[in-house]
Amino acid sequence: MPEELNGSAQNRGRKDKVGERPRQDSLESASGGFGTLIDVAVNLLLDQTGIAITRLMETADVEFRPSEHACVSAHQMLVHLNDTGFSIPASDVYADPDRAIRILWSKDGRNAELVFPSSDVDRAYIYHSDEREYGVEESPGPGSALAWLTWVFRDFTPERFRAA
Repeated sequence: MPEELNGSAQNRGRKDKVGERPRQDSLESASGGFGTLIDVAVNLLLDQTGIAITRLMETADVEFRPSEHACVSAHQMLVHLNDTGFSIPASDVYADPDRAIRILWSKDGRNAELVFPSSDVDRAYIYHSDEREYGVEESPGPGSALAWLTWVFRDFTPERFRAA
């Protein structure tokens, strides 16, 4: 059997027993020896969306570069969302003309967009919409943001926003 199909020389001849958890050999080398498959998946939010935010800060034209306040606020929310177990990278990350950062998640006509203003004078908010309705929630915490992101991906309206 070719080496690439059989695994590394150190793994040759080793077999997992039925019912045992699969080995993490290749994952450990891919992640520097730290973490598991779950840890790597959870970090997709931080890796992909966090890097997109950082790249916005590298925009050459200062007029189109988001503010430091927007960047820090957006990164803090990503860390909090990651801590809840949410791991889905954003559909789009961009800066608006007011130097705010907008992070959009979208699926099947449902959208949730977290907006982090350029200064602490204005409050962050989450805009959510589908084909029938839309709304805005100001100063969303991680729990509220997670509820709307869950709605985007699972079509589950957060309890406190359902019609009575």
